[in-house]
Amino acid sequence: MPIPSTSYDVEVFYNLANNIARQWSSKSIVDVVYEQDVLLSDIDSLKERDIEKNIEFLSNAGSFKLDVFQLPSAFHPISIESHTLQSFGTRESYALFADYLHSRQEIGAYYCRALTASLPGLDGVSGIYVLIEDGDTIIPIKPDAKYNSAEGVKECDHYLIAYNSESEILKTEYASFITKVPANLIEQFDASNWHLKPMSRELLESLF
Repeated sequence: MPIPSTSYDVEVFYNLANNIARQWSSKSIVDVVYEQDVLLSDIDSLKERDIEKNIEFLSNAGSFKLDVFQLPSAFHPISIESHTLQSFGTRESYALFADYLHSRQEIGAYYCRALTASLPGLDGVSGIYVLIEDGDTIIPIKPDAKYNSAEGVKECDHYLIAYNSESEILKTEYASFITKVPANLIEQFDASNWHLKPMSRELLESLF
């Protein structure tokens, strides 16, 4: 299993392995860590081992020389600062790790990432983040998009926010747009992203 995983992930994984083994009339599964057979009756020992490994990883998160970890999740990646991960590195706090990740996913937000294009009037290549109306949106605090060129992979020269209004495609400079969003409609989502709360068509158009 990937590390870090929640206790819920560990439980579901081994329950699934147990059910599949029983369907195939097998009395054991293969422990891929040590490449040995483990009896179904001993699966609980594997669960406990993996939970301990996850707690150990979380408790040592500050020693990996990474300020921010990006964790894959059901709907979109979640960026978590190392000290936040480390706070889940005890038996008691680990039980809350799944709740924390779920709280980052449950809003069901649109995970907005850049399209790249060359636009009239702008030199180079732009990274364009296209917004939607009346929906929660996650956009990066620091925009970052790359494109392929004859010289290799390059970072975009400009970053824009765009919105497809009824009459035209509106565009504006990324940082400028963020400063115009009403304070009650923007909050930090995780270590790398903003959460834009739902905005009407009329409000969005007024910000360009």
